[in-house]
Amino acid sequence: MFSRREALALMAVQATGLFALGCGPDAVTVHLVRHAEKAVPLDGSKDKDPALSEKGSVRAAALATTLSAVKLSAIFASEWRRTQDTVAPTAKAQGLSVEIMKADDTPALIAKLKTYGGKHVLVAGHSNTVPEIAAALGLAEPPQLGDDDYGDLFVVKAGASGATLERRRFEG
Repeated sequence: MFSRREALALMAVQATGLFALGCGPDAVTVHLVRHAEKAVPLDGSKDKDPALSEKGSVRAAALATTLSAVKLSAIFASEWRRTQDTVAPTAKAQGLSVEIMKADDTPALIAKLKTYGGKHVLVAGHSNTVPEIAAALGLAEPPQLGDDDYGDLFVVKAGASGATLERRRFEG
């Protein structure tokens, strides 16, 4: 039995026709990351949209270095500052702007990604959306992330015959 989130992700794949991309040169390669470490206010208050911590900023720079040999065609982040700050050094290094997508609208993101067949894109999400995005790309067993999981780079190649996953690390 599928969870609600898994069922929605599968419906997103069907609705967007991602599998029409084809295998090989028409497959989209998605470099999928969770945002880097966020700052925690010293006064203990809750900031709904915090910036990155110093460690997170270092990790964001490490992501740019890790992806320096990859020619990205697009970069996507959620509406939250921590995802945008995570990909900002990569965007600057590659001369790209960051396209903002709603964190809770995976079908819209997948529809955008399917237009990048044969290309590489970077997507920054959250611990709860990275698995959802990976499932919508066709991974039968998407990676799961805990609240303290940072530094994973999931390279998902999605095409007509399904999707493959390579898990890498980027340290900061």
